[in-house]
Amino acid sequence: MHYVRVGEIDLAPDQVLVAYADGLEHVVRAPAFRDIVRRRDARAMLRLCRRRVITEGSRVSMLVDSNGNGDAG
Repeated sequence: MHYVRVGEIDLAPDQVLVAYADGLEHVVRAPAFRDIVRRRDARAMLRLCRRRVITEGSRVSMLVDSNGNGDAG
């Protein structure tokens, strides 16, 4: 499985690790999701994901800072 990566990272105090399925990529990249991450509102995140999920897929990890900026990894 060449697409599986294992490792460790150090998180800065203002970073959040987000893991999501590829069917949620459009949700995770949306401004509304970033606002939810900034507020650290897990319930709002779950509601948004449940409403807008397209398909099930592979898990993807993303490191997000306190401004909601991040890169998929």
